[in-house]
Amino acid sequence: MKSKNGRGRAKPPHLYPKWTARQDDFARRYAVALVRGQYPDALAAARACQRKFMQKTAHWIGHHVEGVHIRIGWYARQLGRPATSVDWSKQELRIAERFARAAVEGRFRSTFLAARECRKALDELAAKRRAKTGRRVVRRSAEAIRGKLFVLVKGLPGRLFGGRWSPAEDRIVARYARALAAGQLQDATTAGRECHRALLEYARQLRQENPAVLSRRCERTLMATNLRVRQRAYELGWMCFQRRPWSSKEREIERKWARRYRAHVKAGTSYTLGDDGRGMRAELERHGFRRHLEHCKTRLWHSTHGETGGRH
Repeated sequence: MKSKNGRGRAKPPHLYPKWTARQDDFARRYAVALVRGQYPDALAAARACQRKFMQKTAHWIGHHVEGVHIRIGWYARQLGRPATSVDWSKQELRIAERFARAAVEGRFRSTFLAARECRKALDELAAKRRAKTGRRVVRRSAEAIRGKLFVLVKGLPGRLFGGRWSPAEDRIVARYARALAAGQLQDATTAGRECHRALLEYARQLRQENPAVLSRRCERTLMATNLRVRQRAYELGWMCFQRRPWSSKEREIERKWARRYRAHVKAGTSYTLGDDGRGMRAELERHGFRRHLEHCKTRLWHSTHGETGGRH
C-alpha cells in the first residue's frame, strides 16, 4: 500500500511533466545535502535546486517548486531521513491558536499572512529548543502551518473566514456574470478582476460606515471571486471559449508560436512562456479568435515539453 509520505514506493511519485535524468540527478544531490543538514527543510532545498538548475542551464527546471519539493523529500526519505509527521507540542499549539485568533479578529488581512508570521514564531521556538537540547528539532513547513491555522480558524466562534456571500455581494457578482455571459467582457479572468475591484470598493464603503462592526470582516480573495463569477455565468448559459475545438487556422498560429518558444528556450533568451503566450493570443485575436492567455501558454508548453500538444 502506498503511503502519503512516499515510503514503500519502488519509484518516486509520478509528477508531470516527466523528469529527465539530469533533473533527477539534481534532485538526488539536493536530497543528500538535505540529509546532511545543509538545508533546514525540503522546501528550502527545492528552491535552491531550482535556482542552481537555472544557473547551470539558463533554463527553468520545468517543474513547480511543490513538485521539486516532493521529489527531493522522497529521495531524502530513501536515504533515511525521518518523516516530519510529528504531533504538535503544547507550546506550538498555543502559538498557532494565538495567530488564529489574530486572523479572526482582523489583525491580519488573511489567514495566509497570519501563517507567515506564525511560522517565524515557530522557527524562533525551534531555535531555542535546539540551543537548549542540542538535538535536531522538527521545523514546521509553511503548508503544515497554513493547514493548522485553517482548522483552528474554522473552529473559532464568530469567524468570518469562508462565510456565506451576502445578497449585496451576490448582486455585484451577478452583474459581472451577466456581462460575461453576454460577451461584453473579454474573458472570465477580466470579469473576475473587475468584479473583485467592485467587491473591494463595496467592503471599503461598509467599513467606513461602521468600522467597529466590520473591523473583523475578511475581504473576498481574487480566486474566490473568479470562481463565484464563473459559477454564476455558467448558470446563465455561458460556455468557456476554451471548450471550443481549435480550428486549422488556430493550430497553424499555435505551431508558429511553438517554434518561436522552442527557439527562445534553446537560446536561453529573456523571453518567457508568458511573453510568447501573449504574442500568440494577440495574433489569434487579430484573426478573430478569442482564447484565454493561460490556455495559450498551456498549449505552447505542451507543444514543447509534452506529448499532448495537439489535443483539443
